[in-house]
Amino acid sequence: MLSPSVYQDGFARDNLPSPEQWPVITDGGLPELAYPARFNAAVELLDRAIDQGWGNRPCLRAPGLVWSYAEVLERANRVAGVLVNEMGLRSGNRVLLRGANNPMMAVCWFAVLKAGGIAVTTMPLLRARELTFILDKAKVEFALCDAALSGELEAAREKSRELKRVVYFHSVASDGLEALTAHQNPRFDNVIPARDDVALIAFTSGTTGQAKGTMHFHSDVLAICDCFPRSILKPEPDDIFSGSPPLAFTFGLGGILLFPMRFGASTLLIERCAPPELLQAIQDHRLSTIFTAPTAYRAMADLAKNFDISSLSKCVSAGEHLSRRHLRGLAPGDGNQDHRRAGLDRTPAHLRLIERRGGAPRRHRQADPRLPGDDRRRRYAAAAGGPSRPARGARPDRLPLSRQCRAAAQIRARRLESDGRRLSNG
Repeated sequence: MLSPSVYQDGFARDNLPSPEQWPVITDGGLPELAYPARFNAAVELLDRAIDQGWGNRPCLRAPGLVWSYAEVLERANRVAGVLVNEMGLRSGNRVLLRGANNPMMAVCWFAVLKAGGIAVTTMPLLRARELTFILDKAKVEFALCDAALSGELEAAREKSRELKRVVYFHSVASDGLEALTAHQNPRFDNVIPARDDVALIAFTSGTTGQAKGTMHFHSDVLAICDCFPRSILKPEPDDIFSGSPPLAFTFGLGGILLFPMRFGASTLLIERCAPPELLQAIQDHRLSTIFTAPTAYRAMADLAKNFDISSLSKCVSAGEHLSRRHLRGLAPGDGNQDHRRAGLDRTPAHLRLIERRGGAPRRHRQADPRLPGDDRRRRYAAAAGGPSRPARGARPDRLPLSRQCRAAAQIRARRLESDGRRLSNG
């Protein structure tokens, strides 16, 4: 049973699949997931950081730039003011975000949620045709876009039935986001939605057909931070995260933005992040935790000998195992690193872990790193539910947005012995 929505625009709630198509939703009695009935995930990640005394700590980094938590909060508040006061955003409206991985793009994401909007983040490589489909499918009226990527969005704007207002950042124009934020209050009256109000709609790349959108609640956004990173990555405030996945992919959104901020760490956002650039960033910025794809790790393993990667302690991958040779190639010193699979976009029924703790890699099938607990004798396994596409019988006039179960709050968990047998209670 969903709690009453706070949003003025009920589009997202109205287009959720019918309840009988949902998986079992439970927090498993985990205290980490006992969220209040109403909260804003962006407020919990950003405003609460100031309350915890992290205001002066580094938060967002880029080559030649460092913004503290306090600076990011002020910028996000000003952008939220633009959304509400200049663009006319109402809570529940969708806002398309278009840009590469950079601090201003991250600020815009937080601003959308603080203003009560629903973030629809898109990849920089999308063309006008793909953007038009997303705009019209999610009925997006507003967009914040990097001025360097204006061409395709303007072409989509001409074709879209929904898009009404676009504001560009990294712009010197009088109507650019930087100019508009200068007149906004550095404080903002945050919208506090229901825990199961939608925070973001994440669209797939569309490589296998029309892009499919997944709707994620505010509780989902926090749950991914309070399970896998808290129990497996265990970030420290001095850690510096980075990686190649775009913020439009939830693998990137969680791994290189939300996870570090939940624990007072910082992240380096790199617009162009091929393997040589990522290795250079590890050396130059002393990165401790990176997220990228197996193909990138393979390329990096062959190049790593040319860089100082001694600061690197954790590598997070996705999709497939890495060979022992590539693991050794990425290991500075004694090779004692953890390689984990995390993210929201694709949740296979069985997650495979590769662990290196001084010896040969150990592979655990049916191990879910998103659930708390680091007991070597047992692993949690998730019966992950949620269709990857609209279920049969779904109304064709409804937005084909799957309520896929990403976080531990949305799966039924059971404990397993290391050989896969079910562990008895007690």
